[in-house]
Amino acid sequence: MEPNRCAVVEKQWGQYLRIEFMYFSCLLKNGQFYGGVYIACGLFVHVVNAQQVDSELLGRVEPATANASTNNIGYVIGPDLTDPAQFELALSEDQLQEGETVAKIALEQLLQDDNATYPDRVLALSNLALVQKLMNDYASSALNYTAAIDIVVTNEDMLSERLIAPLRGLAATYVADGNYATALSTYHRALHISQVNDGPHTMGQVDILDSMIDTNMLAGEVKAAFEVLTRLNILFERKYTHKGIELIPVLNRRAELLNRLDRHGAERQTYLQIVDIMEDNYDEFDLALIKPYLALADTYLYQLDTVVYRSEPTTQTGETYLKKALKVAEGNSDASPEIIEECILSLGDYYMLMRNHGMARKEYQRAWNLMSSDPRALERRKARLETAMPLRRPAMGSHIDFDYGWDLDDIDTDELLDGHITARFSVTNRGRVTDVELIEAEPPNLPKMETRVRWGVRDFFYRPRFEAGVPVKSTQHTYRHDFVYLPSDLVPAR
Repeated sequence: MEPNRCAVVEKQWGQYLRIEFMYFSCLLKNGQFYGGVYIACGLFVHVVNAQQVDSELLGRVEPATANASTNNIGYVIGPDLTDPAQFELALSEDQLQEGETVAKIALEQLLQDDNATYPDRVLALSNLALVQKLMNDYASSALNYTAAIDIVVTNEDMLSERLIAPLRGLAATYVADGNYATALSTYHRALHISQVNDGPHTMGQVDILDSMIDTNMLAGEVKAAFEVLTRLNILFERKYTHKGIELIPVLNRRAELLNRLDRHGAERQTYLQIVDIMEDNYDEFDLALIKPYLALADTYLYQLDTVVYRSEPTTQTGETYLKKALKVAEGNSDASPEIIEECILSLGDYYMLMRNHGMARKEYQRAWNLMSSDPRALERRKARLETAMPLRRPAMGSHIDFDYGWDLDDIDTDELLDGHITARFSVTNRGRVTDVELIEAEPPNLPKMETRVRWGVRDFFYRPRFEAGVPVKSTQHTYRHDFVYLPSDLVPAR
């Protein structure tokens, strides 16, 4: 490094150590001893590696100019680095290293300022925690949020409304780190504080409940997510009329979770409620109607296993909403070609799944002609019609003995092993799977799972591949099924 650059970096390194030491002192003062040890270890590592310090590790070093300023030890920070707006700007431009530097400098100044208020310090700690979470430094982020929470508790009490923001930040950090159980307990604490301060049925709880839904979904706890959604739904119904458009977001979440729970009848009723609200509040050809129309039509396809592919009111109802979506798309001059294509293909897919191949071919041909008339749409045609597209893939189950009544509570999950089977097959011009063969099985001695995969793949349904607007057979498709098994499931080789 050239001498003048080296001097600037050394000053920056000194500032970095000073900030870390001040932060270390703050943690100890607030009883965060483990956090202090964590920071102390980090300082030791940094000092050991001090000879390797480079500007890329320390943050951006700007040349000193007439417009730049220095802090009390000469670190070149630029004219506006201590401005709170600079922190927001750094985050908006994804300059996380700079954002962390700004947050630490702001925190240092507040720690040195005897007139600084504790809410300012809480905000500074929260800002630092936020950027550290974005940098995937979850341990540091959690420590900073915890320090902010402890400051509020020390200066106010355990039920202060000021605790909600850092608690939500701490919970989000736990979520990002995959610690869903701790995240949910933290969200519950924030929710309790909100209810104590504002009452049990206020809209201030909406964001917390929404985050709890997402966290439960990430944890695979769909039923728990639905229970939280029910509480959220009650808040909206108390606040708005039963046909208010404000209900649509929570109803959409409800429909999404019902789909995950395979409660498709209730999902359909939810979409019917959404459509009813929107038809009362939107213009007949409003593009916003298309998505709920398509989603509502999809709910009827889940009856394919119980309806024996014949014309019934159920079939006509699903078709009706797909035609409504297409009518809106074709009747609105603002609809893009992609929207119209999506509606046509959705109608064709519906006919294909209902085995009405004549009507399906008619709609697919219509989509082919539409995309062929526009050179800009040829890539979309290649992706959507010149390649076979899966329409229906029934789940096969991830446990080898699931269909035979495994009691997972009695199984040591540490004994479970991962396996996979890959099948190769063809798709006919009517979307059916044929020529199934297993090309890979790991482990190779699980005939029960091999049989399940072989027959399961035969139940797949595809939008066929098209050539010159005509459906044709396609080959060399593959599908990999992953599962878990116990060593006792293996059948000895003969």
